[in-house]
Amino acid sequence: MLTNVFRNFRALPFAILLIFATALPVMAGPFEDAVGKFANDEFSDTEEAIGAIATSGNPLA
Repeated sequence: MLTNVFRNFRALPFAILLIFATALPVMAGPFEDAVGKFANDEFSDTEEAIGAIATSGNPLA
């Protein structure tokens, strides 16, 4: 019984790491969202993306 508890306790950090590793890509910011609009090849989307990137405050902009 006690060995099962310790085995599960050792697996806890790996489970937490797995949760964070899968959740981080979902939390893209406005810069990353706007960059994807350039691929649509539509003038209105490109114009929106330029405005979003300019106001994002990202140093890469």
